[in-house]
Amino acid sequence: MNFGELQGFTWAERGGSHSSITSKPEMRLHNGESYQDLQTRMEKAIEEIVWNNRGKRIIIASHGGSIRTYICATLGLTMRNMSRIVISNTSITKIKLHSCDVVANNSKKLKILKREVACINWVPHDEE
Repeated sequence: MNFGELQGFTWAERGGSHSSITSKPEMRLHNGESYQDLQTRMEKAIEEIVWNNRGKRIIIASHGGSIRTYICATLGLTMRNMSRIVISNTSITKIKLHSCDVVANNSKKLKILKREVACINWVPHDEE
């Protein structure tokens, strides 16, 4: 997430807490982006990655907040539910995308037909 002028500062130095912005997902921080902006950016980026790698298995590494926004979009949850989703460091979240190529106005586009959450926050190295 782009925190704008507050990039690189701790939550304490920013004068707030993580929950203060997750409870207001539309709030932008000092020329940064909101969680809703991040969700839109994640959806576009993932669709582009899928388009450029059609027919392949894809692994994407990202930060927990970005993953949570995408899970909310996938499950149809409002962004206010984002803080309820736990994403541990080094965990695995698997989302299957079912898509097809669509031709419209002589240009190909990707159409995501369905997103399927296979697992959230799996930490296989903690299972021992």
